Amino acid sequence: MRSMLALVMVAGSIAGAGHNVVVPLGDPQPQRWFGYGDIRFFAIDNAGVAYGADIEAFRDPAALPVRGDDTGITVIPSSSGYSLGGGVARVTPSGRFLLTATGFQYEPDVCPQGEGFGFSTSRDLLFEIETDDVTFFTPLCPSFTALELSNDGCVVVGDEDDFSGPTRTQHAAVWRDGLVSRLSLPAHATRGDADGSRAVDVSADGTVIAGSSFWRESNGSPPEAAVVLWIDGAPSLLPVFEIDGEAASSTAYALSSDGASVLGASWTYRPSLDTGGWVESSLVYWIYRDGRFQSLGSVPGDEFVGGFASNGAIAFGSTSLDWIDPERRGLTWTSATGLVDAVDYLAGLGVDLVGEHILRVDAMSESGHWMLVTLRVDDELEQFARIRVPCSPADLTADRAIALDDLLAYAERFAGGHPLADLNADGVLDLADIVAFLTLYADGCPG
Repeated sequence: MRSMLALVMVAGSIAGAGHNVVVPLGDPQPQRWFGYGDIRFFAIDNAGVAYGADIEAFRDPAALPVRGDDTGITVIPSSSGYSLGGGVARVTPSGRFLLTATGFQYEPDVCPQGEGFGFSTSRDLLFEIETDDVTFFTPLCPSFTALELSNDGCVVVGDEDDFSGPTRTQHAAVWRDGLVSRLSLPAHATRGDADGSRAVDVSADGTVIAGSSFWRESNGSPPEAAVVLWIDGAPSLLPVFEIDGEAASSTAYALSSDGASVLGASWTYRPSLDTGGWVESSLVYWIYRDGRFQSLGSVPGDEFVGGFASNGAIAFGSTSLDWIDPERRGLTWTSATGLVDAVDYLAGLGVDLVGEHILRVDAMSESGHWMLVTLRVDDELEQFARIRVPCSPADLTADRAIALDDLLAYAERFAGGHPLADLNADGVLDLADIVAFLTLYADGCPG
């Protein structure tokens, strides 16, 4: 009681010092957003608007691209005469440019090899909302698969399919100024020219591109992969990552918006007694920045595929590529927390999802202020949630500004014995927790 009284007195003194506002008690964070069986979201902009498709088959040409915000879910219109079907894959932080995947279409007259290989060209497109302008990347074969775009929508990276040889080959490529061109690759000390490559991400200003090059198994040597950075078009290989003193293959998954951090993975090979070939082993995930690798430690399920937010300060992903895996878990990483369950990361910032199961962190806004997740409900159903990410455990309203409403919200949590009010995690709500909150309150939002 004395502790609660102390908090109320502090709140009253702050209010009497010029904060002449009336804020209703309660936790105002809009954690759960919506749950629709045929909606899947892939991107979210800095305003908290989410983008995706209205059916689970992401690249199905029949899918309609949708946006979701405080007003609900709406189909993204286009009066240009083109179909935006297939769903939105990426969005720029401003929400101005959308990257969509419009589905697979066979082109036997243009690309006869496609049908023989069992797949076809992908008609990805870039859509500028403000001008209702549509740009197709792949009107003809070979096809360019668009994966990421710069903030101004002028640079799009991905890979280009090459059907000229006996097998399909992928080449890292970039779309710029209306043209698709292949990216040059650096020389490899021992393996020679690469058998394939892919560009997976690009910095906000379009000057840095991250990707990987690949070498097939040959002459008794295992396959190999290496991470490539293209800075102003000039390629270079990342240093070799070693596992237990052995040089490992590596691949890139994401690049921070400032182009300074790479999220990737490395692995070694061992002979397969069953097939006589090679199998991957000793998988390690890492972040590369400032010329150093930082291991992410043990990853449940040995998978962590995701992206970056806040210029690489936050990494996010999931523990499995299997979308229906009931044990899949969303993960986040910061230098302060390390790799943790996304529920624990949010709880550390005061977001009440305790007891929930986040299956996937589907996306985060570049600002880091919004997180899009998929929740497991009743061990069977899935529900999407758009979550405002607080700047601090004291930012209980998650509006990125610590003020009186946050103090009142904490007072209610404390009075109700909420577990998240136990800021020092000692299992007891007492004066020490109030002092901890007031310290956070006084510190304000970091940065």
